Amino acid sequence: MPDMETIDETEESTTSSEALNQLIQQLQQELIGEDKRHFDTLAYFNSRIQDEKEKHSKKKHFLETRLLQAITVDPPDQAQSDNEPTAVQSVDRNDSKR
Repeated sequence: MPDMETIDETEESTTSSEALNQLIQQLQQELIGEDKRHFDTLAYFNSRIQDEKEKHSKKKHFLETRLLQAITVDPPDQAQSDNEPTAVQSVDRNDSKR
């Protein structure tokens, strides 16, 4: 029959092995959870970055279009010769003749 010391050492070894396995499983689960949190966070911020890029691109296009329109429009003073009165000047002259 085995003596008591041998039985105690075997039980301690089994208990230590089970505790170690539980610790390993717990750490693996924490690692998986941390990876999931990390990748979810990256996905969220990448989505926000993409949204901001699209918003910026649309706004920039809109402003560039307005700038080009402003550049290509002839100002009223330059479109008419210096001798021809503008519509406002014509109205003012007509009022002064009355």
